[in-house]
Amino acid sequence: MVAYASEDDLSDLGLLLDHVKDTEVLVILQSKSVLTRPWVILELYTAIINDVPIVALNVNNSYPYDYSGAMHFLTWFDQEIEIANPGAAELLIKMSVDPVDVAYTGCRLGCPTSLAPTSTQMEATGNFKRRWRIS
Repeated sequence: MVAYASEDDLSDLGLLLDHVKDTEVLVILQSKSVLTRPWVILELYTAIINDVPIVALNVNNSYPYDYSGAMHFLTWFDQEIEIANPGAAELLIKMSVDPVDVAYTGCRLGCPTSLAPTSTQMEATGNFKRRWRIS
């Protein structure tokens, strides 16, 4: 198994999305503001439209991931992203990803009916929790 961290080679960010398409599974560290980062959104969006499974590791620290807040943010992503991170929507559009499409597709990440537990998920702290796969 080959591991690739998105910060390994950021000289050509377009290649990052090719790596996502070619990966067996995308791992995301769920922190409070992870969904406000446009490159994280691009990685997640690319994984979803290319049927790459996503494993979410919940970072259990002083900035916990807020599941209900994330669902709201993703549902209204096209409106919320510019408030949370000015300029992020422009970067998404530059990369040919419409924030409205992210809002529609992003609901697959945040809505409980589309997340199916598959086994266990290891938290960043090393404890085992649930592992989710986009269905």
